[in-house]
Amino acid sequence: MSRRFILLVLDSFGVGEMEDTKEVRPNDIGSNTCLHLLEKLEDISDWDIFEKLGLMNVIGKEIKGLKPQDKAIFGKSKLRHFGADTFFGHHEMSGTRPKKPVFQKFNSKIDSVEEDLKKHGYEVERVYRGGVAILKVDNQLCIGDNIETDLGQAINVIGSVDKAGWEKIQKIGHIVRKHYQVPRIIAFGGSEVTIDNILKNIVQKGD
Repeated sequence: MSRRFILLVLDSFGVGEMEDTKEVRPNDIGSNTCLHLLEKLEDISDWDIFEKLGLMNVIGKEIKGLKPQDKAIFGKSKLRHFGADTFFGHHEMSGTRPKKPVFQKFNSKIDSVEEDLKKHGYEVERVYRGGVAILKVDNQLCIGDNIETDLGQAINVIGSVDKAGWEKIQKIGHIVRKHYQVPRIIAFGGSEVTIDNILKNIVQKGD
């Protein structure tokens, strides 16, 4: 008789910090996305399925009437990969053992990227935020550090799809890729997005 099971993956839904957080990731002390989400939510009436599956068992406490379940089969595992990155987390869940990534801030290679883009006929301008430069290309897209991960782990190429088109954004992403060994060059864009929208939403983290 064959049996089946369902694997439910909740992305970016952490259930607590690891023991070495103080030493390797002090900014993550107290991290617990699931717990903090439940603490903020006013209506948790539709969380009963998670409760039955044993989510409170994993968290280790009762929250707003959601209780650990006697019949739940549950467990949690530590991260094998360095840091706490969604990209590597997905690979790890599929059975790989990701190595520690190479960290490179965008500004470490900005001169060579700028030169390469100009050789390909693009108009390139440096834009500064707090002394840190990003590149604006053809007044349609920007290139800079991704700060949703650890700084230096990913670089963004973000543009206006209406103005630049996806193929152009992708092509520039491939040019940038040649200059870095970071795990990801993330090329993306949006419709009804202007270069002014992009520039207004740039934030600085570190130097």
